[in-house]
Amino acid sequence: MVNPYVELDKKMLGEIYSSNEPMDNLEVLCDVHGSRAPGTPGDLASVKYMVEKYEEYGVDARYDSFTIPGFKRGHATLEVTYPIKKEFEVISLPHSIAGEVEATLIDLGAGHVDHYEQRKDEIDGNIVMVSGSKPLGMA
Repeated sequence: MVNPYVELDKKMLGEIYSSNEPMDNLEVLCDVHGSRAPGTPGDLASVKYMVEKYEEYGVDARYDSFTIPGFKRGHATLEVTYPIKKEFEVISLPHSIAGEVEATLIDLGAGHVDHYEQRKDEIDGNIVMVSGSKPLGMA
């Protein structure tokens, strides 16, 4: 089957590769609208922005409201009991459930993806901690 829109497709692809527009849109989404978790003001503002952009591009666009399960991050702490006793303020992942868990703590520093593979045997069944700061126990 021959694509009846091949010329339009070529024009669009050429525009994608030669235009700054996609990166400009991404910068606005990230720098102006910030966090866009569902249901937040940044989410709605970014949706309205993209609907306007689609309309500029000639696309019939709209947004609809709908209800989804939400997530509200609560207070979370991590208590290390050995070899030192220390409590840390931590950030739980979305949709994490409350509870207490006891296991060995594996510190992966900044959490580079390669570290997960390198230490997978050590990680299995334990708690992994990653941080943008220095690894646990480092000065």
